[in-house]
Amino acid sequence: MRYDLRLEYKRMEKVKAEKGVTRGFDAETLELVDMMEAGIIEPTKVERVALENAASVASVAVDLASHIFG
Repeated sequence: MRYDLRLEYKRMEKVKAEKGVTRGFDAETLELVDMMEAGIIEPTKVERVALENAASVASVAVDLASHIFG
């Protein structure tokens, strides 16, 4: 199965177009939801943790690449 980046781009554009502060993408249901109504109590914390984890993964990838190619 091939991953389609165009689909992901469209999904992200849809998220960015949402006006509500508590609106976001629920990865469990794969839908845009009001995060407070869906039971995601602190959407800001969820976003912060996701960004921290993404930065950590990127750091490991760069470190690994430097060991392999360096």
